[in-house]
Amino acid sequence: HVHQARHAALVNHEGIASVFDYGEENGSAFLVMELVEGRTMERDLDERTMTMGSALDALDGVLAGLDAMHSTGVGHLDVKPDNVIIRRETGAATLVDFGLSGRTVRKKCGNPIYAAPEVWNDDREPESAFAADSYSFACLAFETLTGTMLFDSEDLFQIIRQHLAHDGLPPGIAELRARPELRKLAEILSRALRANPAHRTRIRMLRTE
Repeated sequence: HVHQARHAALVNHEGIASVFDYGEENGSAFLVMELVEGRTMERDLDERTMTMGSALDALDGVLAGLDAMHSTGVGHLDVKPDNVIIRRETGAATLVDFGLSGRTVRKKCGNPIYAAPEVWNDDREPESAFAADSYSFACLAFETLTGTMLFDSEDLFQIIRQHLAHDGLPPGIAELRARPELRKLAEILSRALRANPAHRTRIRMLRTE
């Protein structure tokens, strides 16, 4: 993934783990990255240690990191709780693991709980990584703010079917929308979850909402 690393190395942002070196040696690619010390969002979600304030701060940090990546023309494509580390020293949310990063989605790659539906749809041409990151972020945001996964099942194929069966209003978002005090949040996440990548709110717009 030297090409992706080249772009990641251009990003100087607290929300992105720094890339110090990259290249190929004996036919194998290597990547030297910053050691980000802290705890993952996955751990915080599992232990339910996040307050509403810390949850919103973490999500804002993820958006800022994704925006910085997108400014170089590359998406992360594996946005999920265990790829976000809350820095021990500053508390800033930082994206790590650029193994899937690129300009377009990689078919059948990524965590099924968070990956956009076009990842699983063989009938579509490769779509923009930016739209896929928006979708994954919306899944992450729902889980962070509610404590419940937006898409979940013990059956992997059932999870994929859930992604393919909606157009921005899966059951969890519909439940939020039914509550007047959460309607605005539901509408923001719904626009990032549209089935057609071209119709999704992009990361930079999500930052303003």
